[in-house]
Amino acid sequence: MLENTTIAAISNTTTITDWLMVIITIVYVIATIFICRANIKSAEATKEQLKESQKQFKANNRPYISCQYILSARTFCGIRFTNYGNVPAYNVKFKINEDFIDALKLDYKAKFGKLNDSEYYFGVKQYYDFYFSQISDFNENKHPFIVTITYNDKNDTYEETIEIKLDKQLPVESVTDFEEKVVNKLTEMVNCLKELNKKIK
Repeated sequence: MLENTTIAAISNTTTITDWLMVIITIVYVIATIFICRANIKSAEATKEQLKESQKQFKANNRPYISCQYILSARTFCGIRFTNYGNVPAYNVKFKINEDFIDALKLDYKAKFGKLNDSEYYFGVKQYYDFYFSQISDFNENKHPFIVTITYNDKNDTYEETIEIKLDKQLPVESVTDFEEKVVNKLTEMVNCLKELNKKIK
């Protein structure tokens, strides 16, 4: 009788142990699944961060060619092309709208029009100025200046299209600077002295 009781107790203990092992195994499997999912999400997040870092690095280490309207010495109208990036730009080409070029006077048309057939190198922060008119003979070109710029660094090719409405850029009147005022004043004084000298004689 005692032997049967012992065998039953051992059997019950074995059954409980088996069930505990099954439960522990299930918990372990579930925990492993959650850990794997967490690792996958972490790896994906790290991959996205790496992509974003590479994208930012690329954006910060490339040439940026742009242009702006310039007025030199309050007389000559032009366009300044500048590399605002921090690496050089190679094979820089311009395609300017023909309507704008056709509206220029002949002497400027010939010089400015050559931009469409040229290729340039722009160092870091380097710029080129191209003049197309004088204020005195600017013929109120109603055609906007539109240029498509293509260029590359050592890895990629870039393209920018820029439009400048020149009729909104030109000043209404020229501002006289300090040096010019001084010259005008001195000229007036010289003329006064000449007149005084004539009266003395």
